[in-house]
Amino acid sequence: MTTPDGREGWSNLFLRKGHSVWLIDQPRRGEAGQTSVAGTISTEPSDQTWYTQFRIGTYLNNEFTYNEGSQFPKGEEVLDQFFRQMTPDTAMDSANGDQNIDTTVVAQAVAATIDEVYERTGKDSILVTHSQGGMPGWEAARYTDHIAAIIAIEPGMAPMVDSEDYHALLERKIPVALYYGDYIGTEYTDVPAAGMWAMMSSSADTFTEAYTAAGAVSTIVRLPDEGITGNDHFMFQDLNNDVIADHVEAWIQRTEMASGTRSDAQPDAPASSDGEQSGGTLVVYYSATGSTEAVANMIADTTGGDLFELVPVEPYSSDDLNWTNDSSRVSVEHDNPDQRKVELTAATVENWDSYDTVFIGYPIWWGIAAWPVDTFIEANDFTGKTVIPFCTSTSSGLGQSGELLAEMAGSGDWQEGQRFRSSVSASDVTDWVNGLGLDG
Repeated sequence: MTTPDGREGWSNLFLRKGHSVWLIDQPRRGEAGQTSVAGTISTEPSDQTWYTQFRIGTYLNNEFTYNEGSQFPKGEEVLDQFFRQMTPDTAMDSANGDQNIDTTVVAQAVAATIDEVYERTGKDSILVTHSQGGMPGWEAARYTDHIAAIIAIEPGMAPMVDSEDYHALLERKIPVALYYGDYIGTEYTDVPAAGMWAMMSSSADTFTEAYTAAGAVSTIVRLPDEGITGNDHFMFQDLNNDVIADHVEAWIQRTEMASGTRSDAQPDAPASSDGEQSGGTLVVYYSATGSTEAVANMIADTTGGDLFELVPVEPYSSDDLNWTNDSSRVSVEHDNPDQRKVELTAATVENWDSYDTVFIGYPIWWGIAAWPVDTFIEANDFTGKTVIPFCTSTSSGLGQSGELLAEMAGSGDWQEGQRFRSSVSASDVTDWVNGLGLDG
């Protein structure tokens, strides 16, 4: 929760960014040290090994030194506090050199925690893993459907292509980010573990190449390439941990915006806006890649309502939706709100007055409703109508998106609404709609 020198850690920093934060004690570690498996814990100190293996510096002439430009906080008291964090796995036979953890036990415990978070909050979790904890993080995807994304901080290895973990991640299209610090590569001849970490981080390249080719999202972040230098294996405790947290948050927001988008996505086909109107419920939606459209169809099937698709005159291509490119259409529009006026093939609906209930669906882009919806909102009078927003996103709820649309509309009885993940089941959507207590 805090760094060895007493600054705020990531748990507090991400709370300030609006996230709920849940800290997991790995089974047989920390406050979860009780175990049914007997281990043998060595009393031999390993401080020097930790220090060099994780690229903080070296131990020379009976003192700890720091790599050039290191962001690790300095001082004897800091080091004392840092080494106090190194708790053993109570089931390890470390006295005989066995440093392995039971990956499956940990993975299933993590999955159970994520499921409990979902039961309490109704939200999927962004799983942040670190180091050896990266392996059970990948495996956890086998045991839960509620992982929104995985942010792996210098994992031991990325999943092997075609492994069970790989296929579990791919089946659920879980976005992945892999973060690596500085002093990695054979050119760092004075950093003992630089070559080892170059080998381990190369697994991220193999994974990402296959994962993205299969239509999922994997981003490798090598901090020096981002102009962020001096970081070791414990970047979340370094002096610039807030800068890295900002970078992680930006990735989360971009991934939220792109929920459901894939590199091979095609624009939605235009829908007719002049079809016969048949009921008192209308389901209006904009879908970038099909995720929101799928939920809209489920709502229409449940309510017997009519569908009205919002189609930009200039549809968004997959390149337009590439939020990782600062020059892409959505990135430019995000940075320049005056460019978010999106002309639609149709912004008004025949027999508008016959609808008492209007569902409005959209993907989340940078924490707000995708702006093609704005044109529809501004073109219609919602007086006398119950308006229910819904969205598709990677992990967070609607946020203020519904409130901002209601403010823009200036009329109508706007309800709280609901967020759905892209893989939501029809039964979950039906249960939500039936729970709204709508008449007819």
